[in-house]
Amino acid sequence: TEETEKGALKGSLVKRAVFFPDGTDESNSSRVAPDTHRILRAASNIRAIFRPRLSIPRTEGTPEDGYSESSVSEFPFNHLQRVDWTSSPCDDPPLISQIPLSVWSSQNLRTLSVGVNEWKRFSGMQETETTEIFSHISTLRVRSLDAFGVPGQRLFTLTLPKLRRIVLDQPDSMYALFSIYQYGSQITTMEFGDHNGFLQHDYISVLLVYCPNSTDLYIPIFSMHPTRTNAPRSHATEYPITHLCLSAVNTTGPGMTKDAKGAHLQAHFDSFCGPLSRFTKLQKVTLFGPEWDELICDSRVQDFLVTLHAKGILLESNEKSVARQLQLVRGIEKVPMHTQEQTQTRRGVMSRLASMYSYL
Repeated sequence: TEETEKGALKGSLVKRAVFFPDGTDESNSSRVAPDTHRILRAASNIRAIFRPRLSIPRTEGTPEDGYSESSVSEFPFNHLQRVDWTSSPCDDPPLISQIPLSVWSSQNLRTLSVGVNEWKRFSGMQETETTEIFSHISTLRVRSLDAFGVPGQRLFTLTLPKLRRIVLDQPDSMYALFSIYQYGSQITTMEFGDHNGFLQHDYISVLLVYCPNSTDLYIPIFSMHPTRTNAPRSHATEYPITHLCLSAVNTTGPGMTKDAKGAHLQAHFDSFCGPLSRFTKLQKVTLFGPEWDELICDSRVQDFLVTLHAKGILLESNEKSVARQLQLVRGIEKVPMHTQEQTQTRRGVMSRLASMYSYL
């Protein structure tokens, strides 16, 4: 009919879909309401799917009448490129099993963000179901230890031949990587989330053992423990990192005092370019975010920048104001400033610092 054709035309303009759990004890995130069913049928060009953390109270009962027994898996999502899926306690089980199989098999899917919030149940190793999954993703963001399953419920065996970039939101995400350890040598880009738990241990060095061929490292400097250096007169360890991107944002915990912040920066700077540094292959450092505007006035930061410049390491910033500040640092020649297009590209690369991936 004419109305159906108009609906299909409008549906083709939809590029994002957000799925909200209803919060009931017997909810099943794979079931869809009739209106949702009609929308998904018409939206044939969806590029990104988001499933945010449950933000409504969990209640007793069942979903409203009229829910279809059909599931999201019926929809092919042929053009899907990005998925940001958060499982919640109301899911049963609260695992990535809730992600529709049609999502995993999408030929164009490149970025997947998964994790479980507030997982507390454990029923032992008996009757554990194992599911094999093949995906073409190149970027995987891991939010929690249970991202790839929980013993006693369901475990996943992942085949990820194109995986190149790993993003860890919090420290326990590191242990989830045991499920995909065989792909560590494929990883070329590592990113860490803004989580103060990373201050407790040198997670950078640990992840570099798992990903020995990584060349790009992205970190929020005030949420990361400084990387260890080589011991004097001992075998020198060299990290493969050639590009270091530093963010000065810190939103997950109490701020540091001025003295503590200075000491923390100095420890990082010594690990990056001190005489015993393991970052011997460094070629470029990018200062990400406007927070560096104020920090560049610190003499320790200026000494760090001058040392990098003296070593022939390229300095740049995605913020024009920070790039202008860099040009004023004595001992540094003109620092390149990104065009608007380059700035937005860099922000896209640093998307793990945001609370949710943005679809570009």
